[in-house]
Amino acid sequence: MDFSHALVYYGSKYDKRREYISPTKFCEIFNVYLGLNKNKKKAICIIWDNSFYSFSLATIARFLGIKIIYYYHEPGGLTHKLELRAPIYRISIQRLAEILNFKIADYVAVSKLEKIEKDFVFLPLLYDDRRPKKIRNSNKIGYIGALKSERLPELFKSLECLFNEKKYELIFFPSKEYGSTREDKYKFLAECAAIWNVFAYPYILSGVTGDAFFSRTPLIVSKYEPFMDLLLKNDLAVRVDPAMSPKTICEQIIKSIRAFNPSISKSSNRDLSSFGGKKAFQVNWLKTFEAIIRKKY
Repeated sequence: MDFSHALVYYGSKYDKRREYISPTKFCEIFNVYLGLNKNKKKAICIIWDNSFYSFSLATIARFLGIKIIYYYHEPGGLTHKLELRAPIYRISIQRLAEILNFKIADYVAVSKLEKIEKDFVFLPLLYDDRRPKKIRNSNKIGYIGALKSERLPELFKSLECLFNEKKYELIFFPSKEYGSTREDKYKFLAECAAIWNVFAYPYILSGVTGDAFFSRTPLIVSKYEPFMDLLLKNDLAVRVDPAMSPKTICEQIIKSIRAFNPSISKSSNRDLSSFGGKKAFQVNWLKTFEAIIRKKY
């Protein structure tokens, strides 16, 4: 995952005393765990998602006495999931996975201070700040990720004719044309004049927000964007109302992106933001790791 990659990058750069790794295969995990057990080193395992792979990883870590942090991406429990109007079977599976991870983890981390509960730890999502140079005067408006109904992809695609009339092109990632790797995504963000991330319902976090922020690419969002203040402060928010006419939405987006100047964007100081860069690692992640190792948490 991109977040894991960013943690390894920041950790290796700013915490030379410890080793940061992101194993992707069970054989790699076993080698790491066996080495820790043999050398009696302390370690922390982070569960990034609710997959069977992550839960299996955590189960092995628990057996070996390794401390576990479960990164709780969507705090709010069953109520929040019902608000997103996802299928009941998906909600049930996700909630069951969350409960199992709560039980196996030593600490639960959330990405927003407002969602802190008893025994939770605040750890903002990390994003790699090494990005390609922003392309100016782009005529491409992008969509990143799955075409989930809560992000109104049908509305986005319905605007295509209007944008084409204004010489703008709608593009998607991942795709055959634009690739699927992390590096492909960063290039995609650099090429886009703006990224569509309009939600129909309240939500807690979207990874697209951080990626656009660190690439200095404006985000087209609705009133439900949880990081609206941050985006506005950095001149990266294009707020639209899905209830408006398609023509009005199109005109509003084009007007905003034509006024955007990436060379003077305030987000050029993004590495100093507590949103998810260097500062976030040093102030939040590193201090949390040190506290856990000292057993003060």
